[in-house]
Amino acid sequence: MKIFLKYASIILIFFSCKKEKEAYLSSDQLVEVLGPKEKGVFDSINVPLNIKEEVKSISSLNYFDTGVIGKGNPDIESVSPFSEFEKLKIKADIKELYRLTFNKNLAVSLYSSIAVAEKIPNLAPVFYSRLLNVKQKIYSENGCLVGDLNPSEIFYNEYLRKVDENQERTDLILQKLDSISIYSKNTTTYVLNQALRHRIYPESFQDRLEELAFAEENPYTLLYLSRNFRERYKNRLEKSIVVYLKKVVNEQYSDYSKNKLTVELMKFKNPDNKDLIERLSKNNSILRVDEEDKQLKKSNGITN
Repeated sequence: MKIFLKYASIILIFFSCKKEKEAYLSSDQLVEVLGPKEKGVFDSINVPLNIKEEVKSISSLNYFDTGVIGKGNPDIESVSPFSEFEKLKIKADIKELYRLTFNKNLAVSLYSSIAVAEKIPNLAPVFYSRLLNVKQKIYSENGCLVGDLNPSEIFYNEYLRKVDENQERTDLILQKLDSISIYSKNTTTYVLNQALRHRIYPESFQDRLEELAFAEENPYTLLYLSRNFRERYKNRLEKSIVVYLKKVVNEQYSDYSKNKLTVELMKFKNPDNKDLIERLSKNNSILRVDEEDKQLKKSNGITN
């Protein structure tokens, strides 16, 4: 199933849409202010008069939203960056939108990059590469999911969600975005996970994938190699998976890569790993319920 804006690279602040009314706090109870952390830059250079008000409004709001609104919030803004950009797109031609991709306000340039890429998909890799070099994060809202995100991650996800799941492996633009993601030093964990699940990569990618897995200890690349090249990297994989899982064994969260790598470790059926697997399985409801995982635990001498 395709994941929409489920970002593993940051901790998202999640509001229960059903309980928002009970969650409202008075001003003296607020611990952290959600939203943009700084005033937005209004860059009016190369902005035509017919769209200047919308650019100014988006710059003032200074965040990114998808137009998906969390339920039950009576104080939701009637004006949002998404609604303002929708008005801007009606007025602006493609050349004006392209110029806005260079705007110094990150929200304006991000919305514009997404809009131009929709009309001219071949430009998507260009915009994505450019955004990967942006160190600044942007506050983002997608329904009840809110948080500061890398603009490259938002751009990638906006393109991905428009690709039919059955076409993810063969979509030529997505192939280019995924290749860029694998080789870039600035790719987020979420995007790298998406890129690795789309296809098996040719031999020319192996050196980079080995670097990500064994030198950088990236859990999703370890998982990718374990699933697709297990025999080739058998000894290195087991050692690297053990090293990674020992680092995260005491962390109190249920992470996709942590659980899946635990399963991959069990497949080695090495009695030396029994203690680590027991510690990882303790209080883990996911590993306790799955029948295949239960059988793997038994093959590792674990009965609880």
